[in-house]
Amino acid sequence: MIDARSEGPRKQNPISFAVAHREGMVVSASSFAIIIADTDQRALEIARALAASNPGRIFAVKGGFATWQQLSGNAEGTTMPRGFTIPSNTCEQGKPLQEFK
Repeated sequence: MIDARSEGPRKQNPISFAVAHREGMVVSASSFAIIIADTDQRALEIARALAASNPGRIFAVKGGFATWQQLSGNAEGTTMPRGFTIPSNTCEQGKPLQEFK
């Protein structure tokens, strides 16, 4: 998670596991990055710039922090599923890329 919001919103509503955006960031080919910015346009600009010089997969979140809050279950009145089913024959063995808790 790359937090590309301006300093005020980043400090007011921090995302605990996110890193602040900085020029020259590198995303490895075996990972991905999710970009949250003040505007959708800014998130797309950063995603495009990262994708041009990094082999990893880059995603911009439409709706910024408000959307992220809803999706992560931190918004009032939001309900998130407590579990999910992995379709058969889709699991790979080895270290997981991400663990959801």
